[in-house]
Amino acid sequence: MRKQGKYNRVNTDIPYINDFLNNADISFQEITVPLLERYRTYVKSKRKVSDCTIVNHLIIIRILHNKAIAAGLVDYKHYPFGKEKINMKFSESSGLRSTK
Repeated sequence: MRKQGKYNRVNTDIPYINDFLNNADISFQEITVPLLERYRTYVKSKRKVSDCTIVNHLIIIRILHNKAIAAGLVDYKHYPFGKEKINMKFSESSGLRSTK
């Protein structure tokens, strides 16, 4: 993560995720679409952050999930992102439409 320049962002996002999960450990298989939707709602309501910030949080989770798939730690069938799953779009006003 340090090489990709995302180290500081990950360190900033982890406390939000830990608070949401009440510091509980979860497996990659437990990171589901309903869990991420609840996380999105939690961050928006409790932390009062913008849609762009929420997408940034989800991007970190997606990166970690992709790394786990590449390392053989989780099967792709448990991937909660992509078509008809978690949507990673910025609002129309930001000028950006997709983060693929």
